[in-house]
Amino acid sequence: MQMFIRSWKSIENPSEGEYGFSLDPPEAPQLVLRSGSRKLFRWGPFDGIRFSGSSTLTANPLLQTMFVYNFKELYFKYEILDESVLSRIVISPMGSVQYFTWRVNISREWNLVVTFNSGPCDNYANCGNYGICYSLSSCKCLSGFTPDSPRDWGLFSYSGGCRRKHELSCGHGDGFEIRDTLAS
Repeated sequence: MQMFIRSWKSIENPSEGEYGFSLDPPEAPQLVLRSGSRKLFRWGPFDGIRFSGSSTLTANPLLQTMFVYNFKELYFKYEILDESVLSRIVISPMGSVQYFTWRVNISREWNLVVTFNSGPCDNYANCGNYGICYSLSSCKCLSGFTPDSPRDWGLFSYSGGCRRKHELSCGHGDGFEIRDTLAS
């Protein structure tokens, strides 16, 4: 059974909205935000300490995290170490993944700590194949690659990605080594 955190339809309407946040459990589990079946954002995979795809999902001295991944179950949970703090993760009706805290003896409201998918590089496949995202809303191609559509890139539309400047000429014993990354 897969569990989701769902967005509300609107701020006033708590019925199920279009966004779902869950663990996507293929070989390397990661957190994924979807709109229907379309991936919008992803954080991961989990490297044993944090979800490596996000600088905002790092180790935190106020949280104890636990990640379980075996043949029977797959889940991620966190516990607040300070009992005077309440916390919640919310998917807003607009699709933002937000982490809130409430300091019981100090404040009388939820305080937004972080919005996880706030930058352009958090967008899933923002720069397309062989593209690298930079935080200033721009993409670049890996060395040896060029934009697949220079016209689109000139219009700041990077999702078409990049292609090789020179095609590979495989042969004469060239090949790929298949690596087992499940235990890494």
